[in-house]
Amino acid sequence: MEILLVILASVVPAMLLYFWLRSLYKEKEGYRENCRLSLLNGVVSSGAIALSCLILSILFGLLGIDKLPPLAVDVIKCFIMFALMEELWKFLYFRKTLKKATGEVSYLDVIIFMTLVGAGFGILEDIVYAFTTSVGQGIVRGITMGHAVYGFVMGYFISKALRTGKNSCNYLAFLIPYLWHAAYDFTLSENLPRDQFIFDLIPVTLAFLEFVMVFVMIIFFCKARNKSEFNEPMIKTEE
Repeated sequence: MEILLVILASVVPAMLLYFWLRSLYKEKEGYRENCRLSLLNGVVSSGAIALSCLILSILFGLLGIDKLPPLAVDVIKCFIMFALMEELWKFLYFRKTLKKATGEVSYLDVIIFMTLVGAGFGILEDIVYAFTTSVGQGIVRGITMGHAVYGFVMGYFISKALRTGKNSCNYLAFLIPYLWHAAYDFTLSENLPRDQFIFDLIPVTLAFLEFVMVFVMIIFFCKARNKSEFNEPMIKTEE
């Protein structure tokens, strides 16, 4: 019963976000299908992420990485094995979504689709974590929607890069969610000295920022849907 409660606490917020975003443009041709495809690609990306992490784990073992000091191992795993692979593959599956999208795709669509790719991966990850976390932790993971937030940030800067032509936005699109993600994972390391308050404050602060970003994200979508600059067709897709 507790596992079921954790799953519900973790998954329901992301699914509500999905159905809400899916309903933003009810009459827009292909939009709902593109949203469904985005969420599904986020879920499917977990397979490529898991395989990549497995290959890296084997490679690290062969290189003797596991013999390094525990904290150094955590840095390598958090910044390379987990955050890097997850953000990279989510981006690649987002690109796959754009290639298979139907109808007109606007700048706002780009942000929505990337957000949903992140949400899709987050839903599956939360279900896996449900077997090892408590209801309270499940609620925190659910309401902060970390992967959806990272996807939103990435999508926002990708959209901005497409609108302005600034390469710096492309770099920010990956670096901000990647570093945020990696830093959050690392500050949860059991090998950090928990007797120092700062190492408990940092992950709480980062999680709180994710929670705040959920509201920022919702407010942004509500406002951007009424702004012509975000709704101009940007990508021509095959019907």
